[in-house]
Amino acid sequence: RSRDSKKVGLLIESFDGIGIALMSLFIPYLFDTMWTGIGWAIEGAALVWLGMRQQRMLLRVSGYLLAIGASVAFLYGYADVSAWGYFPLSVALAIIGCQVCAYRDRLASWEQIFEPFTLYSGLIFWLVGGLEVLTDWLPFPKDIHALAVFSGVTAFLCSFFGNAVSWTALARASLFNVLTLGLLVVIGVIDGHPFVHWGALAWLLAFIATYASLNVLEPHHSPRWLGRAHVMYLWMIALLGCAEGVWLMEEYVLADSVWPLVGSLLVPCALVLLVSLFTRLEIWPFKHHKKAFLRSGLLTLIIFIALISIGGSFKNDGDGMYAAYLPVLNPLDILLLGFAGVSMFWYRRVREEDIVLGGVFRRSVLVWSLVGLMFIWMNATIARTVHHWADVPFDRAMWDSSIFQSALSISWTLLAVVTMGIVARRGIRTTWIVAASLLAIVVLKLFAVDLSALSVAPRIISFIGVGLLLLVIGYIAPVPPKKAEDLPIPESPA
Repeated sequence: RSRDSKKVGLLIESFDGIGIALMSLFIPYLFDTMWTGIGWAIEGAALVWLGMRQQRMLLRVSGYLLAIGASVAFLYGYADVSAWGYFPLSVALAIIGCQVCAYRDRLASWEQIFEPFTLYSGLIFWLVGGLEVLTDWLPFPKDIHALAVFSGVTAFLCSFFGNAVSWTALARASLFNVLTLGLLVVIGVIDGHPFVHWGALAWLLAFIATYASLNVLEPHHSPRWLGRAHVMYLWMIALLGCAEGVWLMEEYVLADSVWPLVGSLLVPCALVLLVSLFTRLEIWPFKHHKKAFLRSGLLTLIIFIALISIGGSFKNDGDGMYAAYLPVLNPLDILLLGFAGVSMFWYRRVREEDIVLGGVFRRSVLVWSLVGLMFIWMNATIARTVHHWADVPFDRAMWDSSIFQSALSISWTLLAVVTMGIVARRGIRTTWIVAASLLAIVVLKLFAVDLSALSVAPRIISFIGVGLLLLVIGYIAPVPPKKAEDLPIPESPA
């Protein structure tokens, strides 16, 4: 009886295969291209499933061909395809890919190519369907917000079901979200107000789903690639915060003031501080990806903030609108000094974790880059002070101002003298030489610029002030001696 039942079961499954094949021939005559594609995809999934169970090559090949035909039919009739039709096609293709993955060890080597083909073609159809549905249903920018949530949720579903059925390729495919969400963030930032129309809630949900997908991937996948994904998402959050900060300041404070510039830097600076702090805690994801966060993630943010601060320092006059301008004690200078402190704290964390930055980002390069950045900020502060206190226009005319040139000469000399006095006591010869070079530049500036450009009173002030400081330097900060390791080793008589 058992032998007869097996024969009957085999006969039934054979009739199923014949029925599916005949149905495939009639579908194009009964339905349009969209339903033909859906029908063929479902039949292909059924044939592959049946071929896997019976270990029959012919059934599996028929299923693969139907899957290819379904994709071609959909693409051929793209103009007439309903957006909702993409979803059943995508699911059918994913089922085929899952079957190929499950029976990989029993299949021919050439059949394994259908796993990535059905997976990625199904994923593309799924995303295109979401794009079509949401853009038809919602106006801009609500569709961008909905697409961000859709992308994040899709990534979570991929990672969750991929781990549930042990389909590694599906779980890893969730990292597509890095590209799609990044593109949506750029579009939202270009619009200038990414949190409009419940955008704040939408982006929050999108990132919650995104980090949930990463959390599911964590125990089973390469920490190197996951670390890179975390870094990319950190940059996206910083970009959204930067754009929204600018919009809030322009909308509720004043566009023609220092506040939009301050708003653009607040969130990135806060992220540098918070992530540096959180890497000390044993919590996910900072515990697992300290190196990625501290090296790639925050270093890039710091460079981004530095470039914005340099551009803004010389284009923005620092008008705070609500109070008189005070050097250093104004919103922009306070924020920049805070950023300098945050950067030093970040570098301390890098040293604590013994992270090698590599490349051009050696310790000496970073230190001197911060020194150069603060020197630029100092000059910008001098220019803004002259603008507000001496009523000099904050444009090209500033360079022709006698007060500004005198202030630069005296400030540079004072900075060099103070620096030389400090490093002379500590025996730091290299820094002393750099400060002395700044003094040489001041002397050249006195004769090349100040002597011809300044009026009598500022010229006298510049020369006398610089001269007195140069006299002082010889007494309080002589050149430090060379270190023992820098001195030549005397040759022995032998």
